[in-house]
Amino acid sequence: MKVESLVIANYATTDKWLLRVEGGGWEHCKPQILPTTVRGYVAGIFTLDRDELGTTPAVLVEIGDKNGHVEEFKASTIVNGMRPAATPGVPSRVPFAIPFTTVARAPTVMKVRLLNEGDELATTSFAVLDPVPDAPTGL
Repeated sequence: MKVESLVIANYATTDKWLLRVEGGGWEHCKPQILPTTVRGYVAGIFTLDRDELGTTPAVLVEIGDKNGHVEEFKASTIVNGMRPAATPGVPSRVPFAIPFTTVARAPTVMKVRLLNEGDELATTSFAVLDPVPDAPTGL
């Protein structure tokens, strides 16, 4: 199993082996105040090899930061490999959309990891920015 794409989004859903994403590709979020609740979706596409078809492997999602400013979030999902094989030469794709909610107490970089049986499949990150604007210059 591989991860063909991984994004953080405002909203995501799957329907009939397709992924629908709204507001995907976060580089950062800028709350009005800290601490804040951060909500979104971890979304993307898994690809399965032919020998993985007919299986239902579990994937763990972990969200946190190295500074301890984020309440660690964990969730798991099943990758539905119960599907026919794709056309030869094309990987069998399985979309995913996993909602998350966590708390950020200070500006930080949040890391999102996907793991299968302890092995990291993919990672991405986004920043939680400081809601207080910089002081005016030239004073």
